[in-house]
Amino acid sequence: RDLLEVNLKLKTPSEALAAWEWYKGASVRSTKPVEATIGILPGNTALISYALLKDSIVAFVLRDGKVQVHTFSLPPDLDANVSHFLNFCSDPSSGIKGLNSAGRKLYQTLVAPLEADIRGATALTIETDGVIDQVPFNLLLAADGHYLGDKFEITFSQGSAYQPRSRAALAGFSPESTALVVVASGAGDSTLPVLPGADQEGSE
Repeated sequence: RDLLEVNLKLKTPSEALAAWEWYKGASVRSTKPVEATIGILPGNTALISYALLKDSIVAFVLRDGKVQVHTFSLPPDLDANVSHFLNFCSDPSSGIKGLNSAGRKLYQTLVAPLEADIRGATALTIETDGVIDQVPFNLLLAADGHYLGDKFEITFSQGSAYQPRSRAALAGFSPESTALVVVASGAGDSTLPVLPGADQEGSE
């Protein structure tokens, strides 16, 4: 993270994002940072990659091969605001007014500074960091009264190093490849209820 701060001062946004992605892909990365373009995004998709530093939040936005970087102050109450919002989301008795108020506050912190860069996109791929991992972005409320999930198709990524570069890469799996294990049912604790649709999701 200290190195990222240095890169932000000395290198281009694309180079700084490439270094951050290289760090995020530690378990699967090559020996050198990937190119700054970070692979190919589907059309009309913007990538947002957050990095939490000591006193600031860095947000990279990759769209149409161009990288924009935003640095804004890390709110001292961010952890509390995220926890407050999650409490509203997990409590069926929560009022919609309180939920929207908490979601609007997080939207202003995390998304509002990036609105100009993502305007016109139809899909967002979001890479989170730290406490931001816990934020249900779909429920963040914009100033226009719409939820982020209503405005964009949202997916989440651990980092570009984890994404297959193409369908050809998927077709290249073999018994010698690193394994992907999907457990859709059969929890060890039989007292837990079966999740509806788990088998179908696992099969997909």
